[in-house]
Amino acid sequence: ARRHVGNLRRVQPRGPYILVGHSLGSHIALEAARLLESSGETVELLVMLDPWLSPQAAKQAGAGLPDVRVTIQETMPTDIKSWWEHQKTVPLAGLILGDHQRKTAAIEEVGIMTGLRYVPRPWSGRALVVLSHLNKDDPRLWPRIITGDLTIRHLECTHMSIVREPHIGAVVSMIEELVRPAECL
Repeated sequence: ARRHVGNLRRVQPRGPYILVGHSLGSHIALEAARLLESSGETVELLVMLDPWLSPQAAKQAGAGLPDVRVTIQETMPTDIKSWWEHQKTVPLAGLILGDHQRKTAAIEEVGIMTGLRYVPRPWSGRALVVLSHLNKDDPRLWPRIITGDLTIRHLECTHMSIVREPHIGAVVSMIEELVRPAECL
C-alpha cells in the first residue's frame, strides 16, 4: 500500500482522494486509505470491487455471529493440509520462467496466498463495496470492517467481468451517485 500511495501522490499530491481497488487490490486500497488518513489527507470514498474475505477475516469480524461463511471456503480448500498439497502443484517458478499463462497463474497464486493471510482492521471512512453475484461472503461482516458510511451493492457479473463493460459502467454510475454533491441530485 505504501508504494501505491507514493505513486498516487506523484500524480495527485493532495486529497481528497477516491480510491478504487478490485479483488486483492480492494484491500490494498483500504490500507492506502489508512496511510493517507494517518498523514492528514482526506479519502472521500473507498471503492472495493468484489473483494473477498479470508476465513481468518471472517472469524475475527464475525465474532459473535452465527454461521458466518466466506466465498473462498466454498471455492477452494483453506485447511492447512489441503492448502499445502495445493502449494506443491503451484508453478511459482513461473514468476521467472515460463509462458504468459504460467506467469499469470503464478501471480494469481501469490495474490491468493497473500489474501488468505490478510485480516482487515476496521476502518471508519466512507466506502462503496460492489460484489459480483458469485461473491457469497456473509454481508454481516462488511459493517464490522467498514464502520463508517458503507454502501453495499450487487452486480449480476463475475469476479473478472466486474471491471469490464458493461459492468464497469454501472460501477462508475454508482460512484458518481455517491460523490455527486447533494444540490446536483
